[in-house]
Amino acid sequence: MGNVGLDLYWEYFKNGGIVYFFFTMFLIAISVGLRIFIDYFIGSWISDEFNLEYRIYVSILFGLAAATTVLIVLRGIAFGHYISLVCFNIFKKFMEKLF
Repeated sequence: MGNVGLDLYWEYFKNGGIVYFFFTMFLIAISVGLRIFIDYFIGSWISDEFNLEYRIYVSILFGLAAATTVLIVLRGIAFGHYISLVCFNIFKKFMEKLF
Protein backbone atom coordinates (compact mmCIF):
# COMPACT_ATOMS: atom_id res chain seq x y z
CA MET A 1 0.00 0.00 0.00
CA GLY A 2 1.08 3.60 -0.45
CA ASN A 3 2.40 6.10 2.04
CA VAL A 4 -1.01 7.63 2.76
CA GLY A 5 -2.77 6.03 5.71
CA LEU A 6 -6.44 5.08 5.79
CA ASP A 7 -7.06 7.60 8.55
CA LEU A 8 -6.24 10.41 6.14
CA TYR A 9 -8.74 9.07 3.59
CA TRP A 10 -11.34 8.73 6.35
CA GLU A 11 -10.76 12.34 7.39
CA TYR A 12 -11.20 13.43 3.77
CA PHE A 13 -14.54 11.59 3.45
CA LYS A 14 -15.78 12.91 6.79
CA ASN A 15 -15.02 16.50 5.81
CA GLY A 16 -17.38 16.28 2.85
CA GLY A 17 -20.01 14.22 4.63
CA ILE A 18 -20.34 10.47 4.35
CA VAL A 19 -24.00 10.56 3.28
CA TYR A 20 -23.28 13.20 0.65
CA PHE A 21 -20.35 11.13 -0.62
CA PHE A 22 -22.52 8.04 -1.07
CA PHE A 23 -25.26 10.12 -2.71
CA THR A 24 -22.71 11.43 -5.21
CA MET A 25 -21.39 7.93 -5.87
CA PHE A 26 -24.97 6.73 -6.33
CA LEU A 27 -25.55 9.39 -9.01
CA ILE A 28 -22.33 8.39 -10.74
CA ALA A 29 -23.26 4.68 -10.66
CA ILE A 30 -26.77 5.35 -12.00
CA SER A 31 -25.48 7.51 -14.86
CA VAL A 32 -22.87 4.90 -15.82
CA GLY A 33 -25.49 2.15 -15.63
CA LEU A 34 -27.85 4.15 -17.80
CA ARG A 35 -25.09 4.68 -20.35
CA ILE A 36 -24.46 0.93 -20.45
CA PHE A 37 -28.19 0.34 -20.91
CA ILE A 38 -28.22 2.80 -23.83
CA ASP A 39 -25.48 0.75 -25.51
CA TYR A 40 -27.56 -2.41 -24.97
CA PHE A 41 -30.65 -0.64 -26.31
CA ILE A 42 -28.87 0.50 -29.46
CA GLY A 43 -27.66 -3.06 -30.04
CA SER A 44 -31.21 -4.32 -29.57
CA TRP A 45 -32.48 -1.68 -31.97
CA ILE A 46 -29.99 -2.75 -34.64
CA SER A 47 -30.99 -6.40 -34.30
CA ASP A 48 -34.67 -5.38 -33.97
CA GLU A 49 -34.93 -7.47 -30.82
CA PHE A 50 -38.08 -5.76 -29.55
CA ASN A 51 -39.80 -5.56 -32.97
CA LEU A 52 -40.92 -1.96 -32.46
CA GLU A 53 -41.59 0.82 -34.95
CA TYR A 54 -38.76 3.17 -35.84
CA ARG A 55 -40.34 6.20 -34.16
CA ILE A 56 -40.77 4.28 -30.90
CA TYR A 57 -37.09 3.31 -30.90
CA VAL A 58 -36.15 6.93 -31.54
CA SER A 59 -38.49 8.17 -28.79
CA ILE A 60 -37.06 5.70 -26.26
CA LEU A 61 -33.50 6.60 -27.23
CA PHE A 62 -34.28 10.31 -26.95
CA GLY A 63 -35.76 9.79 -23.48
CA LEU A 64 -32.75 7.75 -22.36
CA ALA A 65 -30.35 10.35 -23.74
CA ALA A 66 -32.23 13.16 -21.97
CA ALA A 67 -32.19 11.23 -18.67
CA THR A 68 -28.47 10.54 -19.08
CA THR A 69 -27.79 14.21 -19.75
CA VAL A 70 -29.69 15.28 -16.64
CA LEU A 71 -27.86 12.69 -14.51
CA ILE A 72 -24.46 13.75 -15.84
CA VAL A 73 -25.20 17.38 -14.96
CA LEU A 74 -26.53 16.42 -11.51
CA ARG A 75 -23.55 14.20 -10.74
CA GLY A 76 -21.18 16.98 -11.80
CA ILE A 77 -22.92 19.47 -9.54
CA ALA A 78 -23.05 16.99 -6.65
CA PHE A 79 -19.40 16.00 -7.01
CA GLY A 80 -18.29 19.62 -7.31
CA HIS A 81 -20.26 20.54 -4.22
CA TYR A 82 -18.84 17.57 -2.30
CA ILE A 83 -15.27 18.53 -3.19
CA SER A 84 -15.99 22.13 -2.20
CA LEU A 85 -17.26 20.95 1.18
CA VAL A 86 -14.14 18.86 1.70
CA CYS A 87 -11.83 21.74 0.81
CA PHE A 88 -13.74 24.25 2.91
CA ASN A 89 -13.80 22.01 5.99
CA ILE A 90 -10.13 21.09 5.70
CA PHE A 91 -9.23 24.77 5.33
CA LYS A 92 -11.45 25.69 8.28
CA LYS A 93 -9.77 23.08 10.51
CA PHE A 94 -6.37 24.26 9.35
CA MET A 95 -7.18 27.87 10.20
CA GLU A 96 -8.58 26.90 13.60
CA LYS A 97 -5.35 25.12 14.46
CA LEU A 98 -3.24 27.94 13.07
CA PHE A 99 -4.88 30.73 15.06
